[in-house]
Amino acid sequence: MNERIQELAKQAGYNGHYATEEFDVDEFARLLVLECVKFCDEVIKESEIAMEQCKMVKTSDRLMMLHDGTRNGAQMSKNRFKKHFGLEE
Repeated sequence: MNERIQELAKQAGYNGHYATEEFDVDEFARLLVLECVKFCDEVIKESEIAMEQCKMVKTSDRLMMLHDGTRNGAQMSKNRFKKHFGLEE
């Protein structure tokens, strides 16, 4: 397992060698999904920053549409992850 997955597993009760009775598989799954949602949030933020930079230098509408599409796609993915795994707010 990579380091981040190991951290999440430990938060859910994994002791590093095998799953203990305290290991909460539902919590582990929830943490993994939230990690994915966090990446979507980062893409959304980066796209919004890029869009603002495009406005400042008066970039073409086509480039603005690309950043807008990226942001919207990330937002849709985030919402779908949360809905699919039952984490809707």
